[in-house]
Amino acid sequence: MGSGRFRSSWVFPTVAGGVVYASDGMTLSAWDAATLGILWRARPANAPAAFSWGSEEALQYTLGIGRNELEDTASVTVGGGVAVTATGLPTSGTRSGDKRIHAFDASNGTALWSADVSAIDTRITGSRDTSSPCVVRGPAVIDSGTAVVALRKAGQQRRITSLYLAGLDLYTGEVRWVRLVGGYGTNPWSRTAIRPEAILLDRGIVYRSDDMGITGAYEAATGRPVWVRLSPTRNSIDYSMRGDPGVPPYAMHMPVLDGDSIIILEAAFNRIARLGMADGSLRATREGSVLGTPQYLLKCGEALVGVSSTRVAFVNAADFGTATVHLGEAYSRSGIVGRCVSAGGRLLVPTAEGLDIFEPARWTEPRRQSLPTFGNIVVAEAADGVPAHLLIADRTQLHAFVKWDDAKSLLDRRVAQKPADALPLITYAELAHHVGRSDLLPGLADRALSVLDKAPVNARTSNLRTQLFDLLLGVLTESRASWNAPIADPSRRNQPIRDPARLDEILDRADRAADSSSQAVAALFERAWLRSVEKRWPQAVEALQRILLDTGLAAVSIETDYSSPDPDAPLPPPMTPAAEVAASRLAALLRQAGHAAFGLEIKDAVRELASLAPQADEIGRAHV
Repeated sequence: MGSGRFRSSWVFPTVAGGVVYASDGMTLSAWDAATLGILWRARPANAPAAFSWGSEEALQYTLGIGRNELEDTASVTVGGGVAVTATGLPTSGTRSGDKRIHAFDASNGTALWSADVSAIDTRITGSRDTSSPCVVRGPAVIDSGTAVVALRKAGQQRRITSLYLAGLDLYTGEVRWVRLVGGYGTNPWSRTAIRPEAILLDRGIVYRSDDMGITGAYEAATGRPVWVRLSPTRNSIDYSMRGDPGVPPYAMHMPVLDGDSIIILEAAFNRIARLGMADGSLRATREGSVLGTPQYLLKCGEALVGVSSTRVAFVNAADFGTATVHLGEAYSRSGIVGRCVSAGGRLLVPTAEGLDIFEPARWTEPRRQSLPTFGNIVVAEAADGVPAHLLIADRTQLHAFVKWDDAKSLLDRRVAQKPADALPLITYAELAHHVGRSDLLPGLADRALSVLDKAPVNARTSNLRTQLFDLLLGVLTESRASWNAPIADPSRRNQPIRDPARLDEILDRADRAADSSSQAVAALFERAWLRSVEKRWPQAVEALQRILLDTGLAAVSIETDYSSPDPDAPLPPPMTPAAEVAASRLAALLRQAGHAAFGLEIKDAVRELASLAPQADEIGRAHV
């Protein structure tokens, strides 16, 4: 229930203090974890101009329309009141667009700092190789006042790929330390990393294992190595090409904490190994093939879980080297489609058919929960009277699964607690729309507008008014777009509204919420459409006339197609003046109903068109 817009499946949400944070590689957003009401959205300043498109356009351009793949996650780390994230799209061993790492105030989205890590290796080498900059790989971890990040440098010209760890001051972005972890030779055409990696933080020590064959422990405050261990590495002559399918971002490998040891997956030769946390000593091993050749490992209760692309395997973690392995059934269709999560001693496995839930007593007999979507899962803890619940980031949206009664009770309390704040009311309206309670929208919009009309005009109240307008306009445009189409999914709760009277109520509130010329134009086009549906032709013409007769409205550029009742009407090109679109729609109305239905009023409108729109001559010849 509820959804916040997202663009790609590499998104890994983070929940902290009842807030869910997520990045799409360009913008960091924060939502209420129970209601998905937007709290704030921030975009780093001074991002490259070439990366200023919408994220879907940037994603498609960067991926060459599907020829390459994303190689890392879009993740956010929260600690010490700060949210840290890296931007850019990770492909082909680098990041396209804004390659920096950024910090924001977690409470309000205020930018704290942005750090360019591309030349951070100059602190060690003394010179900068601009042909192969360092880029962030994996989520940051935060320890006290230090953010630790892993940086990979894909040196195609020198044919050496290097891995660094760096510690940045959490509040200023100042580089505190840089540590070269290691490097190995590569071919210029091959992948620089086979699998995405993440850092494990425990009691001031960071642990990282990499497919280059290096596992190490380092002090988070200083970068001083505690121990480093070498393992047999993958073949440095990697014949897999950059465009070949790789390990998906959600299969990110991170060392598993188990008592006084960590368990890692040595992907080079498919071996699972237990290492002592104090000295890196090898304590136990087992062939990965016994656990179904996993891509990454998890701890679930007392079990060690190996997750491959098509199945999960369970073994007792304490003696995984010799204990009996329980293999789950292989998934025959799309396999596992998001990162598995351990929650309350149970393993949650997202598949294309639903969410499979494995419990300790029945590791090989999962219980399936049907869900309307699939993707990367995070569990929000119980808070404010709302039970623990799932959040899922799929390819386009973030979804929260909360019972409507629980969410409604929470929102009723928040509205009562903050009677002078419109945000709880707008969030309430958004959720009501998402669950198909359109009957609540007019009343909630009235209450929100009443609060906003009494509030001082500032950036926050203007943003809230825009948020309310966008919600109401979205309801109208969704209904218009599907008006003559059959119901695509009868089980969907928030069906497009087909009742003109209800849409009229929502339209009236959208008019009141409109706070700019572009918003007023959008509402007028929707009014013209709705009146034509109701065959109230004079009122439809009047709405279009208001655009044509107001020079400020007529000059507004239109980016969206306000569909005409005439299916043969040409679509307006991007950024068309509102006057041209209004003239086109008026011509369509005349063709559909004929001028006799309008009386003398339509003649007055056409005379105005003659001076305001390039299509006026055509209309005049046809109908006057």
